[in-house]
Amino acid sequence: MSPIRVPIKMRPSQRCQGCGLSFPKKQENCHHCHGLSDQQVEQMLLDYEQQHKANNELGKLFIYISVLIAIAMLLALL
Repeated sequence: MSPIRVPIKMRPSQRCQGCGLSFPKKQENCHHCHGLSDQQVEQMLLDYEQQHKANNELGKLFIYISVLIAIAMLLALL
């Protein structure tokens, strides 16, 4: 029995000139920064970057925990 393949729908997107983030081509304006001042855009980008760093650290933590669990399981078999 072969696995069911679900096609991924790719939505056309474009880069915003103001913040550099992607948004759908169907939209006229960037939903990230439309209506924000330059200072607010800078703050939003800093927050966005900090959130990505936090998510990256969380991902690393999960990998370390899974490696420790795998080692514990191997030691339990011995």
